[in-house]
Amino acid sequence: MNLMTRDAGMSFPPISAPPVLDYRAATPRASSRLWRALRLGDRYLAVLCLALLGYALGGRGFAYWGYNPLFIGELMLVIGAFVLLRIGVLVHVLNLRAMLPLILFMCWGAACTIPHLQRYGRDAIRDAVVWGYGTYAFIVAGLLIASPLRLQKIVIYYRKFAYAFLILAPFFWFVCTFFEEQLPTFPGGHVPIIQMKGGDMCVHLAGVFSYVVALGAGMNPWIAPLFVPLNLGLNLHGRAGMVSFCLAALVSMLLRPFHPRAMRIFFVIALGLFLLWASDLRIEKGARELSFRQLIEGFQSIVADSDDEALHGSKEWRMKWWTDIVNYTVFGDYFWMGKGFGINLASDDGYQTSEDESLRSPHNGHMTMLARAGVPGFVLWGFVQGTWGILIVRNYFRARKRRHLNWSGVFMFLGCYWAAFMANTTFDVFIEGPMGGIWLWCIYGAGIGAIYLYRRYPDLLTPMPNRAVQPVGYAPSAGPA
Repeated sequence: MNLMTRDAGMSFPPISAPPVLDYRAATPRASSRLWRALRLGDRYLAVLCLALLGYALGGRGFAYWGYNPLFIGELMLVIGAFVLLRIGVLVHVLNLRAMLPLILFMCWGAACTIPHLQRYGRDAIRDAVVWGYGTYAFIVAGLLIASPLRLQKIVIYYRKFAYAFLILAPFFWFVCTFFEEQLPTFPGGHVPIIQMKGGDMCVHLAGVFSYVVALGAGMNPWIAPLFVPLNLGLNLHGRAGMVSFCLAALVSMLLRPFHPRAMRIFFVIALGLFLLWASDLRIEKGARELSFRQLIEGFQSIVADSDDEALHGSKEWRMKWWTDIVNYTVFGDYFWMGKGFGINLASDDGYQTSEDESLRSPHNGHMTMLARAGVPGFVLWGFVQGTWGILIVRNYFRARKRRHLNWSGVFMFLGCYWAAFMANTTFDVFIEGPMGGIWLWCIYGAGIGAIYLYRRYPDLLTPMPNRAVQPVGYAPSAGPA
């Protein structure tokens, strides 16, 4: 099988067929207990992928599936921690040098949370998920290290996710737009079982776009060009969504200029914009509207002042709050530990806009870190994300230089997806909840796992004869990454 073609994505052996790198053949004497542990990991990975699809489509409503205080995100976290212990790779994951920044960041987050537990109780735990969900990174990385073939499964699972997300998202948008008040709620929850957010949807559209360009050679040629612009038009009504999608698309085009699959999508988007301008069509959704003029106003508000009072007022409100946070941390009394996890920042800083005080954090995840964990926590946060980004970029260019195009596609996809998350969290409350937090740390863990596997098993996505991949649970582990 020749993988050295321009569109090598998805051309590695399918999981449903006997894989070229069959670790079962490499470990015939493995105990039944360890085999059961591996099967448990496979099942957990499949359920986790379904949960991520639920978060992408159902948004905040899906996050409340369960019974207060044990919702689906916390339940999957507990089960995932058990699976990680069961498959026997926790120590190996903790020894990875690439995980050290995250370990330091989570320790500092705990130091900024524990002193506030007695006073704020459940609120402290709820705010602490912004670092606590980092546990998912260890879980996902451990699953990949324990069974390298799971990386192939993840690539194929995301292909199925892309189809499901693109096709189902318009239906979910229609239900949430016109029938939100009729939707039921779960016991202990206070929002409908489905509650979509435009900016969050655009982040996942950015991920789908990147996947189509990087690894979409075997996908239907018409699904993405038709449904990416459609979903983008339905959800592109804010700065966060615009920046997220445009950033991922820009990076994708810089890495693979004028790629045919990207060009088809861009052509349909340009055609839609032309029709929107020519027809002067306006579709109102709440306080926002979808129109050509509104899109131009949104882009202008990102880099300059806008004539739209709502957009300009929202930007000015954010900038004032962020300036106050910088003043009382970098130049104030909260330099070292911040205000901690548990306090309602919006109320304490004087920027509360909700009568029920549901707004707790500034519309910027990076400023949330600064306000709650102080300057050291903010620096550690930047260190965590910066080192991961550098590792992904370095491995992308290494794989491209070696013409391992499936591998370069994986690193490109993960990097663009991560960039969309970073852009969205700069303008919105995103990673502070399970809808964005769980997704971000799963991508982070998948990146660490992919880097580890590429070093040790480069033929995993670029097969060569007589190469066996052994799960860590059955063989002496290699040294730290």
